[in-house]
Amino acid sequence: MDKSPKLRNDRTWCFWTSAPTSFDDIIAHRWDRMAYRDERGERIDHLQSYQYQLLRGIDFYRHTQAALADFPGLDIRYGNIQEVGEDRNGPFVILEGEKIHASWVFNSCYTPPAQVDRQSPKAGLLQHFLGWTVRAEREVFDPHTPVLMDFQEEQGDFAHFYYLLPFSRREALVELTYFSPAVLPKATYRTKLEAYLKRVYSLDRYEQLEEEYGVIPMQGGPVDTNPHPHVVRLGTLGGAVKPTTGYAFLRIQEQTRQIVQLLEAGEPPKLPAWRHDRFAFYDDLLLYILREQGHMGKAIFSRLFHHNPMDRILTFLNEQSNLVQEGLLFSTLPKRPFFQAIWALYGTTGTKTWIQPFPG
Repeated sequence: MDKSPKLRNDRTWCFWTSAPTSFDDIIAHRWDRMAYRDERGERIDHLQSYQYQLLRGIDFYRHTQAALADFPGLDIRYGNIQEVGEDRNGPFVILEGEKIHASWVFNSCYTPPAQVDRQSPKAGLLQHFLGWTVRAEREVFDPHTPVLMDFQEEQGDFAHFYYLLPFSRREALVELTYFSPAVLPKATYRTKLEAYLKRVYSLDRYEQLEEEYGVIPMQGGPVDTNPHPHVVRLGTLGGAVKPTTGYAFLRIQEQTRQIVQLLEAGEPPKLPAWRHDRFAFYDDLLLYILREQGHMGKAIFSRLFHHNPMDRILTFLNEQSNLVQEGLLFSTLPKRPFFQAIWALYGTTGTKTWIQPFPG
């Protein structure tokens, strides 16, 4: 392996979509099929209604800055934000020591924790990952087929898997992702990534081009309380992350569209509270299982991907499925852990009971 210094990527966003987006001209990579792997083998499925896309952060920022340049009255300020709040003069931001008031403040400043607060009534899990963009000496990757999940590795107490996006036959992004209450030392991810590339792709030597690291909260709703009536939380801070997948990019775009529509209509740009619909219920069940029986994650995903077409799964994860599609999907999953989760969450009272501090 080439130990030369790594270039750190700002960020990449991946999402699947069946419709055009505002960023079609700057999408870096597109794929029309996806793979899932575990001990039962590899399943490759062609996407009928969707396309999996990758957008690089640097392209997104350049695109956005170019669009903002058309508005000469817009003042863009950069710096360290010390506080966001509200006083008698209205909502404010303290930027580099300067207190700036406005009619509305939109706040997306989220700092990921190293572990969930076990005393918090909203304690859940973290999705944490570390990935490398590598260039191999040999042609070992299939450039047409991303690996959404590779669960071949022994799981232990918490679910984890490898994720691979191929850019060519020699270049790919490979990541290790965990669902657990606390992050790992970065050396642990790196050691396991080296072993994975050697075990699965027989790679001893490769050039490491970039490294990316992330921590995403896995919980329903906003990640903190918001006592300020004129401060609107966005993105991760505002609960735009899909709790059980960590995908958020298109959900944030929809959140932004709703705010623009409200402002144009002369209405307060306050987004509705997190939806407590059936998809929130489904998310609650899976999060409970991943937290309390993390080893079951692999069995659930295995049944899900080996017995359902990829389009059905992606439609469900996009929260666009109907009850018939959901019934077909649920019929393929192991029943016992979900019934246990329903009993633990709702019991005989009909109310959610699982949002409690972690035991011990």
